Amino acid sequence: MVVRFEPATKGTVFVGGLPIEALPNNEAGLQHASVTCCIAPDRDDEYRAELAAEISDALGTSDSSAFLYIEFRPTPLDHVHFSVGGHLQRADAEF
Repeated sequence: MVVRFEPATKGTVFVGGLPIEALPNNEAGLQHASVTCCIAPDRDDEYRAELAAEISDALGTSDSSAFLYIEFRPTPLDHVHFSVGGHLQRADAEF
């Protein structure tokens, strides 16, 4: 699993036709966040719900947060490559 947080440039995220900056929020807490999670295709709804709740808690989401978007992208392991000790390998390979 990979969780990626990407900053949003002002005026590039719209919710319900409004720029995210126009939504009411509390300056002290999380304003808005967009999170992408690349997960194995066999992860079920319960796994995704629990991970979404953990991310929300970790970011400090509250009733005054303007917007939190969490997207799960099922990603087959044979489509993922990563480097371990400088050696590139597929995620579905044995260690």
